[in-house]
Amino acid sequence: MKKMILVFFAISTVAFGELKWSEPMLLWSDTIRIWNPNIIQTTDGRILAAWGKYYGYYGDSAKIFLRYYDGDQWSALIEDRIFPPASFGSPFPLAIDADGCIWTMGVIDTSVYAFFWDGDKWSEPEWIWDAPRYSYNPRLIHDNNRRIWAVLNHNMSGGEEVYFYVTFRDNDQWSFPERWVQTEWCMGGGDFRIGCDRSNQIWLVWGGLELGVVCEGSGPEILIPYVHTCQPVRITFDSQNRAWLFYQFEFDSLTSSRHRVNSQWSPSDTVFSPSNWYDLSCCCDSDGVVWVASSQDTANLTHIILRFYDPTTERWSEIIAYDPLSNWCEYNPVLQAGKDHLWMIWNADSADTRGVFASYADLPGGITESSLISEEFSLRVMPNPFRNKTNIRFSLPKKNYVRLNIYDAVGRLCTPLWNGWLESGEYNFNWDTQAEISGIYFCLFQVGGLTIGEKIIAVK
Repeated sequence: MKKMILVFFAISTVAFGELKWSEPMLLWSDTIRIWNPNIIQTTDGRILAAWGKYYGYYGDSAKIFLRYYDGDQWSALIEDRIFPPASFGSPFPLAIDADGCIWTMGVIDTSVYAFFWDGDKWSEPEWIWDAPRYSYNPRLIHDNNRRIWAVLNHNMSGGEEVYFYVTFRDNDQWSFPERWVQTEWCMGGGDFRIGCDRSNQIWLVWGGLELGVVCEGSGPEILIPYVHTCQPVRITFDSQNRAWLFYQFEFDSLTSSRHRVNSQWSPSDTVFSPSNWYDLSCCCDSDGVVWVASSQDTANLTHIILRFYDPTTERWSEIIAYDPLSNWCEYNPVLQAGKDHLWMIWNADSADTRGVFASYADLPGGITESSLISEEFSLRVMPNPFRNKTNIRFSLPKKNYVRLNIYDAVGRLCTPLWNGWLESGEYNFNWDTQAEISGIYFCLFQVGGLTIGEKIIAVK
């Protein structure tokens, strides 16, 4: 009898409304309000929290604050004074290169510079370009190969014509910024973000007097024309490589989402009802669950709220409230899905005290081995072990919705093989591992509310 694995990916069976959060950790406290914290997972698995502030008005100096969480405790506060003076917008841009260095960017006068933290000190600023007037804080990201990308924007003479430029860093050099797209925006009233999908395409989404999106190899799409002010905007990608857009109708204070299926965008879907707060963050965990957070004004205090989209039921959860600090205003949440935890960093105010806090909640799911076998469905992987290619076979007694994916030993999605309806019958899928490395993998077969699978070994 083959040893099988049973994986509890049925998110709807877990009491997400009762997420157990860790005790909030106060990372930093001052009388100065900081609006731009961020959190990211480093190449060695640690969690890095970062925030920045500047002293004076674009004319003095700036500081960046860092703290690491190693799975047991937070490091001491790391701070550094950046020279020349730089301004940092919200959210604080972060990316990680192939060497594990942490990158950020800032605008100095009208020029754009990048810096990196090598674990010991900040680098000297790297000049990227001398932007014309009315340029705002750039956005930064790393792709799946840890190459650093940035999108820069330029507002023509303070008017409504806005141009977005894209640049990347390769072989220790920044490419010359190339114009990517032109749009209609308004001075002081817009937002833009970039993201990298699982096929390594770079995406840009912007909101202002319109909601637009563009990705490499295609032209811009205007999803909402000149009707509402759409900001802020956020983008993430699920395990099926669907792009998810979240945006705020500012006039209505209503948060909506759309996702892209087979090159088509879904209709708008309301996530949060009208609110007086516009904070917004989103991420996708390793089980394909899409998370989104905002903040809401309740009884003269602001508290954080979350929801998640369950890919197994294709439904949104109920609203999850998060209010760990009595008599504090909690706002500006930023989410990061790690291997086992959903992390959040946020701002909080109480009287004259302002702070940056972080906490995490355990993510459900994960791979556990069991001797259980479904008699109704079958799954076979042959050969196993294998060198370059193996064949995955399964049978369906009746028409059903099927997901077939390959995960690595720590639960990360490697290869999506199928996601959709199948008629009853026998099916065969080939998995080519030329792009993968030797090791243990799991083939997971989800059907009819059940997930079964088999441990497979690739030998190079």
